[in-house]
Amino acid sequence: MRIVFSLQAHGDMFPNLTPPKASRPAAEPGRQPGHNGWFILAVLVVLGCLGLGVWLIQESSPEPPFYYDDYGNPQAQPGRLKKMQRELDKLDEAEQYVLVATEPGWYPCFNCPDTTHIYLLLGEIWKIGVTTNGPSRYPKSFYKENKLQYIYQFKGTLQECLREEKKRIYHYPILPENIKRKKPILRPPGNKKDS
Repeated sequence: MRIVFSLQAHGDMFPNLTPPKASRPAAEPGRQPGHNGWFILAVLVVLGCLGLGVWLIQESSPEPPFYYDDYGNPQAQPGRLKKMQRELDKLDEAEQYVLVATEPGWYPCFNCPDTTHIYLLLGEIWKIGVTTNGPSRYPKSFYKENKLQYIYQFKGTLQECLREEKKRIYHYPILPENIKRKKPILRPPGNKKDS
């Protein structure tokens, strides 16, 4: 059952309501209602954007982890093999280095028993370390801001450099620059641990 409610008949009860407007005029001959140029253009733009999105996703997809050679055998991707070789080469070209003070002053001390800073003279060791990146181990701004200079002491394989680092850190307590202190420290001020 359908109930029809007329607003005109009850206008005094609902003064803020207006009666519904007349229906839309009939469409012009030869023109379909609802289909116009803007709608078609909008559909084309949306489809174009979707197509572009799918293409970009496919272009940025990661390379598969392997490929099949002409005989059907799986092979590692050439890019991965080059990356591996660069990393292996770096293991043979390591450096054991020290960071030394470029000017007298107070420097952070990570293992001083009762203070957070220590006074270093020009050329005194702040840190002993190992790297496969040479001086670019730290950005140039790091050296300038912290008043430090990178000096390599030993070059060799990573294993050889790690051994050299251990020897130098464990012998640090008997270096003249440390012995002369009122309170000698166990390792260089910039080394948090023995490694």
